[in-house]
Amino acid sequence: MTDADKLFLAFDALALAAIFGLPPARGQIIHGVPQRATTVNLVSLVQTARQYVSEISSRLTEAPAHRLKRHCPECAFQSRCRHIAIAKDDLSLLANMNDREIKRQHRKGIFTVTQLSYTFRPRRRPAKHKSTCSPYRHALKALAIRDRRIYVVDCPNLHATRLPIIYLDVEGIPSKQFYFLAGLRVCNGTSTTQHSFWADSPDDERQICGLIACVCLQR
Repeated sequence: MTDADKLFLAFDALALAAIFGLPPARGQIIHGVPQRATTVNLVSLVQTARQYVSEISSRLTEAPAHRLKRHCPECAFQSRCRHIAIAKDDLSLLANMNDREIKRQHRKGIFTVTQLSYTFRPRRRPAKHKSTCSPYRHALKALAIRDRRIYVVDCPNLHATRLPIIYLDVEGIPSKQFYFLAGLRVCNGTSTTQHSFWADSPDDERQICGLIACVCLQR
C-alpha cells in the first residue's frame, strides 16, 4: 500500500462529501494476499486531495506552454500548440530533441529549426570508427526539413547470405496496447513471399504471434 493509494481514498472521500456534505474522517483499504484491512486517517489527506483537485481544475482551463512533448496527443490544446510551434519554427518540432537539449541550444542562441539547420557540418569519421553507426544529429534532421530532402548518413552494406531475410512490420494502437496488423515479408534470394495477419480483438494477438513464429520456423 503506497501513499498514492491513500490519496485515492481521500479523493473518494471528497466525492462522498459532495453528496453528503461532510467527508468521512477515516477509511479502509483492503490489500494484500491474504486480504487485510488497513484504517487510514483522512483528515489531512482530504485537504491535500482538495488542493490537487483545485490545481487540476485550473490547469484544465488554462492552455499549457506551446512546447511539444510526447504526451501532446492526450491534451485538448494539441492543435493550438502545434500551430504556434510551426509559426515560431520552434525546436520542439524535432520529436527526438528533449528539454535538456533544447535548453542547451537556447544558451547558444539557437531558437528555431532553421537556425539549427545551418549548424550542421558533415564530418569525416576516423578509420577506427567506420564500423560503428553514425551518431544521431538533430542539426542534420533540421537541414532535411529545411531543404525538404532525404539525407542518407551511411550506405548499408548488405552481405549475401544463404539464410532468408525476414522483414516484420506491425501496426497498432500503442495507447491501448493493441496491435491489430502484422506484415511479414520473407526473401530467400530466389523468391519473395509476403504474409499479412489481422487481429479483430486483443484476444487474437497471441494467435498472430504463433502464426508468425510458424512461418519463421518453416524458413
